[in-house]
Amino acid sequence: MAKFRNFKRKGGWKRIVSAILVSVLVASLGGALISFAVRDSKTISLSSFSVGGLNENGEYIADDKSIYTKDAFECIGLRVQPDFESKVTYDVYYYDYDERLVRVEKGLSSVYDEDFPLAQYCRIVIHPEIPEGTSKSDFKVKWYQVRGYADDVKITVDRKQEYLYGNCVNLYNDDKATVGKSFDSEVGATFEIVDRTFAKCSEKIQIDRIYNYVDIYIRDTTVDGKDVSSYSVVVTDVDNKVIVSQGFNSEDYVAGEWCKVTIELPEEYT
Repeated sequence: MAKFRNFKRKGGWKRIVSAILVSVLVASLGGALISFAVRDSKTISLSSFSVGGLNENGEYIADDKSIYTKDAFECIGLRVQPDFESKVTYDVYYYDYDERLVRVEKGLSSVYDEDFPLAQYCRIVIHPEIPEGTSKSDFKVKWYQVRGYADDVKITVDRKQEYLYGNCVNLYNDDKATVGKSFDSEVGATFEIVDRTFAKCSEKIQIDRIYNYVDIYIRDTTVDGKDVSSYSVVVTDVDNKVIVSQGFNSEDYVAGEWCKVTIELPEEYT
């Protein structure tokens, strides 16, 4: 999975094209080093929850079998940790800077600790466990039970929220990516799409004159025993030459986490 974001610059321009390749290689990861840092976080209050739920568009629906955070909250550094003895499930709804839905994670039951880089806000829906001997149709959450159910899940976010992507556009469309295709990533080479097993190539993406760099996010979602490498290139639209090439090595990836590369667009081409 990949995401693109553009950032603006002033000045003249020649139009350029950006493309990204994600190759899945059949290889195993030999080892890794992990470092930890103390996270300065804050807890989302139990009073943030109300009886109700969200639909597929992230909009409110009347639902007396679940509780939800009525107000969207800034979600950088999101961590959701259910009580060890609890059997609740929960959903995470992500929104961009303008509170437009961008992603949903449903049916979660264990610890969820992930930054979704394109989201500024989120809402949480909690589905309480139905008591033994009570049918689903008879189960209803009463207003005075909300805090008790909300207490089954601890939600924290970073105390300092620094969202980088306000008023930016995601350029990547996975539906237009092509499996089994690759390209030459060497600077100075002529850009050409070629067949390559275990590879995936995005469409060419037009980059406008107002941008000076592009952030590209990629996440390794492959099963154990496979690594992911990726290459990103910038190509001129005049002679189809590669002018910038950057890549991720397999050791840059941690399964399930986003990895970011920032590509500076050469001033002589903008």
